[in-house]
Amino acid sequence: MPRSFPKNRSRFVLSAKVSRFFAPLCALGVATLGVQSAQAFNINPFIECIEPLSDNSGFIANFGYESFESSLVQVLVGSDNFFSPNPEDRGQPVVFFPGYFNRAFRVRYINDPNNPSLIWNFLGNRVFANSGVKVCGTGLPSGTMIWRGDWDNVFYEKSNVVRFGGEAWLALAPTRALPAAPPSEGANWTRLASKTFVWRGPWNAATAYTTNDLVESGGSSWVAKRASTNVLPGAVQSADWDLVAAMGAQGPQGLPGVDGLTGPEGPRGPSGPQGFPGNAGPQGPAGPQGEKGEPGATGPQGATGPAGPQGAQGVPGPQGPRGPEGQSGAFVSPGTLIVPNAGVVRINDERVRPESVIVLQYVGIEGAPRLVRVNNGHFLISGLVGKPFRYVVFS
Repeated sequence: MPRSFPKNRSRFVLSAKVSRFFAPLCALGVATLGVQSAQAFNINPFIECIEPLSDNSGFIANFGYESFESSLVQVLVGSDNFFSPNPEDRGQPVVFFPGYFNRAFRVRYINDPNNPSLIWNFLGNRVFANSGVKVCGTGLPSGTMIWRGDWDNVFYEKSNVVRFGGEAWLALAPTRALPAAPPSEGANWTRLASKTFVWRGPWNAATAYTTNDLVESGGSSWVAKRASTNVLPGAVQSADWDLVAAMGAQGPQGLPGVDGLTGPEGPRGPSGPQGFPGNAGPQGPAGPQGEKGEPGATGPQGATGPAGPQGAQGVPGPQGPRGPEGQSGAFVSPGTLIVPNAGVVRINDERVRPESVIVLQYVGIEGAPRLVRVNNGHFLISGLVGKPFRYVVFS
């Protein structure tokens, strides 16, 4: 059942077509949705009434909702906004305005023995539309006539009263086909007031009325029982006026009109507040190589670095040719010698004197044997067993 309508709130009629038109605007920032689940929104759906089809094959359900949110809310068709049985999308709104909308959209439903109810599943609520729901335009006391004004090409309910051709007509049955035929005596309409009655329009205190004058006052129509001036038709029968048709409740929602032309663009609104900084974007590609700049000034001399490690002994070069005999007192060993297993060897050389300077050197490896003692005609060395060596004597 729809909730009772608050007196201090206006009723609205919003078609689902208009609601869906605003959906892209929400994505563009027209309304800001809070960071919360869809079911956290305070929106109550309900069924207003149904309109039975003329062949009794089904009905048209009029759904509404009441939103207690302070701004637009978007709930797309899906797990929080769908119909059952299928199809889930039956043209329901996806954008919901703040306020109360008693006939937000209409859904045509053909009776199904397996599914007697059409169900709108919305934000965890289930709204049922079936043959047990109130019929639109009914619920008034039996026999009450409802004044609808001048006849027009719209839907009418039973007991509606209209003015056509200067006469008052009473609807005997609902009209469900458009375009509708004007009132005439038959199964759908009957004449209440013939042309012997005179329609005088809205009641006026300064007008002199005579018997059978018809007027409108307070939304109802009245017929004069006798001549009178400045006698206001009352809410009950009187000696001067009889009630012809009482004013009724608002009729059912009409069909949506054709979309109007797009209006001119409005003035630009003031700039909104500065938004929060966005996340850093990905690293861009490297730019092209810039032109070479001018050489800079020479910097100061740096400190001397530590000495590097000793390099490996190079491979001995080939024996060079013997040079001419020099005048110095240097004598080279006649060949390559080997350190014996004892690690000590006496070298006999008649050129050696106690004051001679003897230079020793291993062949093929770094280092040299150690000179132990020098005597006249010989000297003693110690070294690595099996390693070849040579010497030079400076006398």
